[in-house]
Amino acid sequence: MIRLFKSFKEYKDTGFSTIPEGQPDRLINQDGSLNVKRTGLGFFAHFSVFRELIEMGWWKFNLIVVASYLFINVFFALIYLWIGVEGLNVQNTNNETNDFLNAFYFSAQTFSTVGYGRENPLNHSANLVAVFEMLIGMMYLALAAGLLYGRFSRPVSKIIFSKNILVSPYREGKGLMFRFSNAKSNLLIEVEVQVLMAMNVIDNGNNLRKFYQLDLERKKINMLAMTWTVVHPIDGKSPLVNLSEADLLESEPEFLVFVNAINDTNSQLIHARTSYKSNEIVWNAKFDSIYKTRRKKTVVHIDKIDKFTRL
Repeated sequence: MIRLFKSFKEYKDTGFSTIPEGQPDRLINQDGSLNVKRTGLGFFAHFSVFRELIEMGWWKFNLIVVASYLFINVFFALIYLWIGVEGLNVQNTNNETNDFLNAFYFSAQTFSTVGYGRENPLNHSANLVAVFEMLIGMMYLALAAGLLYGRFSRPVSKIIFSKNILVSPYREGKGLMFRFSNAKSNLLIEVEVQVLMAMNVIDNGNNLRKFYQLDLERKKINMLAMTWTVVHPIDGKSPLVNLSEADLLESEPEFLVFVNAINDTNSQLIHARTSYKSNEIVWNAKFDSIYKTRRKKTVVHIDKIDKFTRL
């Protein structure tokens, strides 16, 4: 750990502990997830089925919907088969496969409240099962529709950050910089960024993790039309001003990045975050240009956002 050469104002509203011991190597992963695991309670105390169904990938969500739909209809088809397909106005063919398929088709029609009319319950047993299945079907369809709406309406950010953060020449000195862009074709407006630096220091003989909000060349832009290279000038106001590369590595820094923006398509607020560790800092380098002009339009090569040149 290092001692700061100058006292800088700490940032104390991070939500993270200032005690280095017992803390993860990385507070925020590059994908924006937190390295926090809550234990001590039962599984269902912190597990949310709704959140899981909203946030899981589409292939997994579709698989669950299809599997649950088939399971429910197979379950009711077996019940209809048990009470007898004669109660569904279907002649018993003495063929278990055909009888099961007829019961399954009737279950699917009842479950979705379609009812083609060829098959219908004739006795009390079949009617009671059909009534119960219609109730389950209406609840299932309402739940599926609500989940689909929640998934489509949920604000999703597709912001891509550069893999490295660079220390580059900036004006008369140096600057700490990274860049990001929007991977989607929609426009992001009122884009704001905040960068915090966490580092381990010795303060009055105590080993502490301190957080500092880094001043930026620009904290807000009107729109993210191409890419944004965020720059922290390493000057007299910067906690990095008197730190060499070795000093910075010794302090085990982590640069926490928070981005807020408004999606111009639906006027929803979106959030994105990432972090950079010491092994992702590249000294004396600059980002390569990823802009080209083609047919009077500016082409941005997002796939080259990580490209840089060492000086």
